[in-house]
Amino acid sequence: MNKPTIVSALVVLSSVLVSAVPVRAAQNTYLEGGAYLPSQRGVAAAGVLTETLPLAVPGAAAQGSLMVPFATQSLGRYALTGEVRTTGRAYFGVGGGFGKINYNTGLLVEAFAGVPAPLVPNTWVVVRFYAGDNAGVGTTGFAGLKIRL
Repeated sequence: MNKPTIVSALVVLSSVLVSAVPVRAAQNTYLEGGAYLPSQRGVAAAGVLTETLPLAVPGAAAQGSLMVPFATQSLGRYALTGEVRTTGRAYFGVGGGFGKINYNTGLLVEAFAGVPAPLVPNTWVVVRFYAGDNAGVGTTGFAGLKIRL
C-alpha cells in the first residue's frame, strides 16, 4: 500500500469515527500558540484553534482543529483536521484532514499530545506533527501552549 493510499484511508477512518458516533453539544474551545517548523520553510509562530465535542464513547473525545502560521513567508498555509483523542488532563490523539503546509493543498494526517503545564491552571504544553500525502503538501511540527477560551 503506497503512502497516499494509507493517508487517504486514515483520513476516511477518522472522518467516519468523528461523524458516526453520537456527540453531545460542544463544550470547549481552546487556543494553542507556539512554534511551527514546516519542511520547506524556517520556524514561524502559529496558532491552532480547537473545538472539542465529547463522544458518547467513554475515554474518547472528538474535536476539529485549524492550524495557521503567522509569518509572512507562510501566508496561505493551514491544516484543517478532524481529530479523536483520549480524555483527561494529559491526552494524545490522531486526526486527518487537508491542508497546505508547503506549496500544494492535499490530504494529511496528524498525531498530537498534551500535558498540563506545571504551575499554570487550565494550560497545557502541546506538540503536534502533521504529514501530508506528498512532498507538495509537506510535513510540519508544532510545539506550544494551549489555553481554554
